Amino acid sequence: MVCNAGKEVVQLDAADHGLGAAARQLARMLTRTLPKNGPRRLVHGTFYARHVLDQGDGVGVIDWQRFGQGPLELDAGMFLATIWRYGFDHEPLAGEVARAEEALLAGTADLIDERVLAWHRAAALLRLAGKVYVVERRKENWLGRADALLAEATRLAELAARPDPVARVEAPALWLNGAALELILGALSTRPATPEELEQIRKLLDEKSKQGR
Repeated sequence: MVCNAGKEVVQLDAADHGLGAAARQLARMLTRTLPKNGPRRLVHGTFYARHVLDQGDGVGVIDWQRFGQGPLELDAGMFLATIWRYGFDHEPLAGEVARAEEALLAGTADLIDERVLAWHRAAALLRLAGKVYVVERRKENWLGRADALLAEATRLAELAARPDPVARVEAPALWLNGAALELILGALSTRPATPEELEQIRKLLDEKSKQGR
């Protein structure tokens, strides 16, 4: 992903010199803190939230054209980056985004390195910010949006660069079963959740919280 950072920097600098300067600083930080090679697993490659579909009886994942082998943090980082952007664009749904993030982190706690995940989230946000050449033509707030993406990416890159363990955000001790996680991810994937789905999610989360006490 770092090999593409130069392209993002160029695109952001062409759109706004301030964005370009922030992107260059971020790209340097990511280059200096590139994670060491770890276990390689099957990865989607472009695991955007919109690639997760609610199929009624389960969750489906589409657009596998760029699948390959790599760290699990690659897909997790891209998914979390895209739902963060979703919450930024749709402020009333920020709570749902936070719940989805909590569910993913709880379900992958033993599989993912938090520092490596922070690095991949930052790199994914830089990549999303680099799409400013598309966003500029369709969103009035493209400048503020790109700036927010870069600010969050820089925060995460700084976490990834710390020598001490990355502190996990305090959250309820949840261990969600497949049905709960599928419902949350499915509801976020392609459309705003319905009131009925939101109520189901709340009940599942409350039930799991009580079990964890």
